[in-house]
Amino acid sequence: MINIGKTIKHYRKSRQYTQKDLAEKLHKSNSLISKIESGCHHPTDHMLHQISKLLHAPELDPYSTDHRTLAKQLSQWDKAIARRKVGKADKLYQEMKEQFPITHAMNTNTTYHLYQFRYSLLKNDLEKAEELLPQMINFSSTLSDSPAYLCCKVIGLYYITINDFRQAKYYLYHAKKEYPHRYQQDPELNLYLAMLYHKTSRYSDSLEHAQFALRQYQEVLDSSNIIRCRKILSSNDMMQNKCERANRNLLNILYQYPQEHHPSIYALLGEAFLLLKQKDKALKYARKAIHYEKCQSQKVSHIYLTAIIYQSKEDYSQALAYIQTGQSLHANLKFQHKLYILEMKIHNQIGTPHCVERLELEIYPYFVKVGDMVAAKEVCLVLSNIYSKKQHYKKANDYLKRVVDDRIAEGWTSYLARGSDG
Repeated sequence: MINIGKTIKHYRKSRQYTQKDLAEKLHKSNSLISKIESGCHHPTDHMLHQISKLLHAPELDPYSTDHRTLAKQLSQWDKAIARRKVGKADKLYQEMKEQFPITHAMNTNTTYHLYQFRYSLLKNDLEKAEELLPQMINFSSTLSDSPAYLCCKVIGLYYITINDFRQAKYYLYHAKKEYPHRYQQDPELNLYLAMLYHKTSRYSDSLEHAQFALRQYQEVLDSSNIIRCRKILSSNDMMQNKCERANRNLLNILYQYPQEHHPSIYALLGEAFLLLKQKDKALKYARKAIHYEKCQSQKVSHIYLTAIIYQSKEDYSQALAYIQTGQSLHANLKFQHKLYILEMKIHNQIGTPHCVERLELEIYPYFVKVGDMVAAKEVCLVLSNIYSKKQHYKKANDYLKRVVDDRIAEGWTSYLARGSDG
């Protein structure tokens, strides 16, 4: 993780030494110091030991037992987070957190903060992740090869988690483009791309990346990430009307891993059974997802699903009760907007001026801004329907064009206009 050249340069400048000053103290040439700082030459362990003493930079000292131990702990923490071993990650965090920040340990502190950002996402602590985000964005453009790549990946995952697919795409594509040699062998980035493509309705691309990641994780028996890959594959099946196969795969995961609860899988089963019109089973799993979900943001999405199921059963009082519960959590802006739309539909107020204004000026622009074009098109369909009922066919057509082919939109609105004329 540590960039030797940049670290030496940082500490040299903090001591107000020129390259010539440092070279003289080490009895070396200026050009050698320049090559080391630019990454063209790697100093010997003995020379690093001398530099660390001169610059008061213990993290550079290869003979420092304390820093080697801490570096080992950080590496173990990163591996535990990557494999989603929450218990082990928690234990290592408790062991290390009191040691940070470390004076005169720039790279070690940087590594710690990067892993802490990953850890906050593992723990679904989005407040902490948001607090660390500006630092991570800075790291993504200033760190060296390996940590910069990791930084871009994890920022991409953060944006997927908060449903900002435009920013997620930017950082994941940057990691893929700038570090192709890493991406081609990395199941983690492929998994995140599979998530992104699923969320943006690119199901064939999602399938390709999820299958690649699954093969890689199966080779190392990484059960937590195997489950994540299988969930994406099942979600893609559902979106392609293969709900029976999705159900079998999801139930098989629950059978294979009975020792823990999987709220996201319960939610997917709820969606699948709803698509199969088995509403009681859908309700059973959706409510189970709510019960076991610890992350407030994810819980709101499960609450929305439950409200949708009750609406489909025409139990509007229960649907509204769940809508109010979801709104009271004040989390997950995407699903707060969806809860509002559902509430307005149930109250038959979807066409009121206030609701239309909110759809046009707040909700639709939000979904476009974050790149959630699936949700944006759903809003367009709602608005097109509202304007069609009001016989404002030009506006209805304008919104419909954002969803379907122009000719289809024009034909449909012309048909509606003719129908209104008798």
